[in-house]
Amino acid sequence: MANSCAMRKGEMHMLSSEKLTENNLYTRRNLQDIFNIKDASLKNGVFRPAGYKSIWLFITEKKAKDRPQLYDLLCGDTLYWDGQPEGRTDKLIIEHDAADLELLVFYRKHKNEFPNFGFRYEGRFRYISHTKSRPTQFILQRIKSILYVAKKDIEALKIEEASEPYYFREGKSQLRLTNTHERNPRLRAEAIKIHGVRCYVCDFSFSEAYGPLGNGFIEIHHLRPVAEYTEETLVDPSNDMLPLCANCHRMIHRNPDKLLSPDELRTILKANTASHENK
Repeated sequence: MANSCAMRKGEMHMLSSEKLTENNLYTRRNLQDIFNIKDASLKNGVFRPAGYKSIWLFITEKKAKDRPQLYDLLCGDTLYWDGQPEGRTDKLIIEHDAADLELLVFYRKHKNEFPNFGFRYEGRFRYISHTKSRPTQFILQRIKSILYVAKKDIEALKIEEASEPYYFREGKSQLRLTNTHERNPRLRAEAIKIHGVRCYVCDFSFSEAYGPLGNGFIEIHHLRPVAEYTEETLVDPSNDMLPLCANCHRMIHRNPDKLLSPDELRTILKANTASHENK
């Protein structure tokens, strides 16, 4: 007991992420050994390792039939996660940053995805937003992604201000549209869950082309442009949205006065591909 207390006192301000490696696989037994954990609550989905300023989330995308059917999806660097049904740990997640607690995600698609029921350690995430429903629906973002995007946004703005001032004005319009889409992030996640992440027009897969870097990456096209909405509109991700690669998405929107449908662009692509092959 004395050794355990000494460990907790000495490591009270340590981050458990310093002992973990991103993308490595860990079972709960591995974590017990690494962190000398005796607490049986490690089997829960949300766990606080004693002596560390950390919160661990254990997430299984496809739930066993005897478990609550919560909605969880890791889409690239964004995690859509339903909290505990009773909401006991909601405040801990929402206020983790203010409490100086890191949020670590261990993820698997189903219980048997990895040997010995293990999880892939996805790294550090931070709280972005939540709903007031029960269970609470959280959006979490991978921290390194936030820093990377912020850096790239600053670089892009510097370039636009220096050489393309009018493009900056056009860019503001694009940002407005993006913000409108981001107010319904679960709609995008549901579209990906239904249609997958392969381009509907050209069949391009980012993960096949770029490996892990491209996992979960795709653009989602609204068959009816969001800009045409005059009020809050019900959107069915099954019938109103399709996954597109960046190139095909741009081609559809290239002529704003006469947008192509995905099927029209697919016909154009097939015709031109056949023409080049016959030359």
